[in-house]
Amino acid sequence: MSKPIADDYKNLLSATADTACTAAGDAWMHPGSGVQDLADQCLKLTPAANIRGWSGKRLTANAGRYAAHYLRLRHWDQGKDAEPWEILLTRRDCAETITGTATAARVSLAGRLLTAMRFSADQTAPHALGIWLNTLGGFDLIPQTAHLCRIALNDPTNRQAWMGAWFAVHGQNFTKLLAWEPLTVGRPYEQSEIRRGVALGLWSAHAFTKTEITQWCGISRPTLNQWITT
Repeated sequence: MSKPIADDYKNLLSATADTACTAAGDAWMHPGSGVQDLADQCLKLTPAANIRGWSGKRLTANAGRYAAHYLRLRHWDQGKDAEPWEILLTRRDCAETITGTATAARVSLAGRLLTAMRFSADQTAPHALGIWLNTLGGFDLIPQTAHLCRIALNDPTNRQAWMGAWFAVHGQNFTKLLAWEPLTVGRPYEQSEIRRGVALGLWSAHAFTKTEITQWCGISRPTLNQWITT
């Protein structure tokens, strides 16, 4: 891979990561809270894809995940107007497959996605996403990730979708770092504003159950329901 292509690729990855983190920051990060430091630690905990011989494998893996989750979430509420491939991606196991590294699950989802896109008017995004899922490692994953990132970055920006993409990738690790404990009923939650922001970020990812979110954030189901609806 020539140096200009490598530099262009790294710029695309950085832009994707910056966009996702900026969108998340605008939505829930509070200056001086230390949350940004914890978010940076999350990047180090996320499993890296198996990309042999290239030092940027973790950045590559996360950038591809950001872009894939963004494309999964950007038209989440379209209902009957959603494309067949977008409806397919509303399944929770699809979110798990995008974030994870299971080979069989990625190949299976890629096949279903490429089949569903045959009935879609615009096949650019699902085709790129399917090829990315089906490219399991090696240098071939580098241009495929770059192409997927370019499509996501050129899409009309949906900041809520970028926030959801960040939490889909890092949300569980993030709450582990915060290590919140549930508080006694009737007492105000410690760091309630941050808990609310993180809980809503996890919910926006459409990748986790309410039970998981309440456990990770140390809150009750009624509290989560109230935060979602207000």
